[in-house]
Amino acid sequence: INQGKAVLLATIGIVVCAGSEQTDASTHIDNAALASRLQLLENIVQSQQKVLQQQKQDIEHEQEMLRSQRHWLKPRRSADIREAEGAHPRKLSDANTAMDHIWLLLCGALVMFMQAGFAMLEAGTCRA
Repeated sequence: INQGKAVLLATIGIVVCAGSEQTDASTHIDNAALASRLQLLENIVQSQQKVLQQQKQDIEHEQEMLRSQRHWLKPRRSADIREAEGAHPRKLSDANTAMDHIWLLLCGALVMFMQAGFAMLEAGTCRA
């Protein structure tokens, strides 16, 4: 924005200086050309400012979306886990105990199948 304003002010200064030094017909044409270029530059600066404003709004919107999603993306801390356990300690301990028992049953079943497989291998009913 500052660079656009600097270009605009420099162009205005050129127009003012050119108008004060010469007053013939060619100067009038040059002044008209400079005035049209000045208007063109003003239009360009205004359009760039609109684009910049839109980009700022888009960035603010994206930042707001990230802030709202950060709550879901943050890693669980031990304090959060303790707080959750404090809210329902009985339910969490029951679920943990049940999962431990299921894991032990699964591992026991696997060991039994391994024993049966080795017995069949030793008996010669299957090949390795």
